[in-house]
Amino acid sequence: MSTLTIPPVIPTPREDAAKLYKAFKGLGCNTSKVIKILAHRNAEQRSFIQQEFETTYSEFLSKRISTELRGHVKKAVMLWLHDPPTRDATVIRQALTSSLVDNQAITEVICSRSPSQLRQMKEVYLSTYHSELEKDIENQTSGDHKKLLLAYVSTPRYEGPELDDGMVQEDAEQLYKAGEKRLGTNEKMFIKIFSDRSSTHMAAVNNAYIASYGHTLEKAIKKETSGSFQRGLLTILRCATDPALYFAKILRKSMKGVGTDDSRLIRVVVTRTEIDMHHIKVAYYRKYGKPLTHAVRSDTSGHYKDFLIHLIGTHNAFSLPSSLPLPSLSIFIQNFMLKENSLYLWAWILTLEPEQFVQISFLKEFEKISPLSAVVTSIDGGYSFFPILDGNTFPTVYSTYPSSLSHWDFLFHHTTSHSCPPNNNLALRENKLLKHNNKIPSYSQQLQQLKVDTVSWLLLIRPHPNGCSASDLDGDIYFVCWDPELIPSRQIQPMDYTAAPSVEVEHDVMIELSILELDIHK
Repeated sequence: MSTLTIPPVIPTPREDAAKLYKAFKGLGCNTSKVIKILAHRNAEQRSFIQQEFETTYSEFLSKRISTELRGHVKKAVMLWLHDPPTRDATVIRQALTSSLVDNQAITEVICSRSPSQLRQMKEVYLSTYHSELEKDIENQTSGDHKKLLLAYVSTPRYEGPELDDGMVQEDAEQLYKAGEKRLGTNEKMFIKIFSDRSSTHMAAVNNAYIASYGHTLEKAIKKETSGSFQRGLLTILRCATDPALYFAKILRKSMKGVGTDDSRLIRVVVTRTEIDMHHIKVAYYRKYGKPLTHAVRSDTSGHYKDFLIHLIGTHNAFSLPSSLPLPSLSIFIQNFMLKENSLYLWAWILTLEPEQFVQISFLKEFEKISPLSAVVTSIDGGYSFFPILDGNTFPTVYSTYPSSLSHWDFLFHHTTSHSCPPNNNLALRENKLLKHNNKIPSYSQQLQQLKVDTVSWLLLIRPHPNGCSASDLDGDIYFVCWDPELIPSRQIQPMDYTAAPSVEVEHDVMIELSILELDIHK
């Protein structure tokens, strides 16, 4: 599942090309403008923009970006301009021709791609560099690692979901005989099976290996092999069993410890954004207990950080379907925020436009109280917010908006009315998202527990098709809803949507803020 966000109203390639050209003009480059455009266009749209830029201004967009940007953001944007096959071919070519061959990058790209992806990448590689990929691998790598790579890029593997249970069991036995059962390792058997079998098959082989020999195939590989050859086998196996977790671990390694492996970080973020970055973010959070965006913000800075965050997306782990169009209107928003058991409350007025994104900041800190929960309840077309301390309800903050625009109606599948008793929907207690009691809608009973450092309850229609219900101080969004993979989306009649007249501004979106007073006693 991609994390790429595209505006509801997309400018034409000519309009985007003109905005980019304007961003390049004058003293210095308006890098923020470049990021805002390119980070929110898919591969096809980026291709059209490049064609229009070349036609209109008689120069390549990639060449202009290369001269205008600097450092890591330049590397990331340049790689992002390519379509996936060209991007992979570029990474492999750079890894093979560098003064010190980057076996890590070669293995990561080749051994994590499907046969069809490798086939397309090989075609681009040949047409772009006038050299066969197999020949360059032959010349630049060595040993069993080279044999594995050559077999993997050359073998036409089956990509479907069907399994032959007999073959699965036989392969598990053959790998055991080729490794742990004997003195030494039969690398040829490992190469044959790993390069010839589908991802679905290899995942089943791993399960069969566990059932037969009491531990994972990964453990056997680590015991019987080493170096780049081991890394290649593990990449194939991990991408077969849990690709999202594999890339989550790669991202963790790129940012762990002193310094950042920026090449690796850029490579994974850029290549996975349009494929499965949402699943990678979920895997990262479940594995390491904090959002991927937090780690990226801690290890990067400036426009480089901004670009990566735009690609990764600020929403974490859970999201509402993106098919709901949003009107352009002004709306009053009231918020509670919990941070380290402190309660924050603020309000702001926001005029929503299709392409505007806003940053969230808090205004006022209140007395620290612990433990603290918050419950949101729908009343008469609006919503009341009830901070809860040991079951006691504090003064209510109340706001309304037209019920016809209610995203919460959609969230609860219309199983709750607008007139509900207090404290019957959702609660945040001890940093876990919980159902408050048995009166909440049945769909909400399958809510996932979501551990967060900070949560803000928002009455909010975001200026983006993905509405949200909670946010933290860093602007990362936590969605109060079910996991869309566990519960099928419900078909609803889309709302009427007419875009407001577009207005181009050269400054950030203005947010008018006002403080609400709330008395809280321990």
